[in-house]
Amino acid sequence: MTLNIHPTAVVAAGAEMGDGTTVGPHSVIEDGAVVGDDNELGAGCHLYGSVRMGARNRLMHGAILGGEPQDLQYKREPTLLIVGDDNWIGEFATIHRGTPATGKTEVGNHNFIMSTCHVGHDCRVGDDTVVSSGVILGGGTRLYDRVTLGGNAGVHQNCRLGELVMVGGLIRISQDVLPFTLVGEDNRLTGLNRVGLRRAGYSQESIARLKEAYRRFCIRREPLKAMVAWLEKQNGDPLLDRWREFLSAESHRGYTRDRPRAGSKPDGRGS
Repeated sequence: MTLNIHPTAVVAAGAEMGDGTTVGPHSVIEDGAVVGDDNELGAGCHLYGSVRMGARNRLMHGAILGGEPQDLQYKREPTLLIVGDDNWIGEFATIHRGTPATGKTEVGNHNFIMSTCHVGHDCRVGDDTVVSSGVILGGGTRLYDRVTLGGNAGVHQNCRLGELVMVGGLIRISQDVLPFTLVGEDNRLTGLNRVGLRRAGYSQESIARLKEAYRRFCIRREPLKAMVAWLEKQNGDPLLDRWREFLSAESHRGYTRDRPRAGSKPDGRGS
């Protein structure tokens, strides 16, 4: 096995270390941690024994993974933080392990989590997300695949942010955010992420149908049950199916919707 461990680093005898992993100066890997192949830990990182990490992740200076949940109900029960492959985790980012409510916090693959971010207990982060510097994810937050969060955005606990959601900097979110939408103000949708949809290869016809769904639910505010029933009749459109699945799942916080300004047209413009 080839390992590159700095002489000042502390790696417990009971930590499992993958081949090709580098551990920088003054980093600590506690007993019980499992670290896969070809990971790179910068100076001053700390991995608690709860961490189960895949391959080819890069941790910058001072990143702390697997710390105790900041939850008053937590009584030091054994829980996990599971991290996938090919993630970049920035300076002084903190990602806490789960509570007994779910048993784990999960971070998927190919995520870019920048400096000073906090990912709270029991969060689920999908794949290919961008979490900009200073973002705070409250406990139980779920980020679906390809979510982008601007700098210093804050997400209330137990919120869900659907696939391809884009959130501006300094935005506060305290309700679920439907897939493929933009959040440009606190708790307010400002249209569809049409650039992201086009880059993802969705057709103009499918995007037009999603725009009609946006008008109905986010601007006209049709009731949830009526909206789900309408979505079920749309002949398997891939975007509307994602909306139906999202709206049919349990929501703890309700849904962020649009609040058009006076004089604007209820047609989803700006999306």
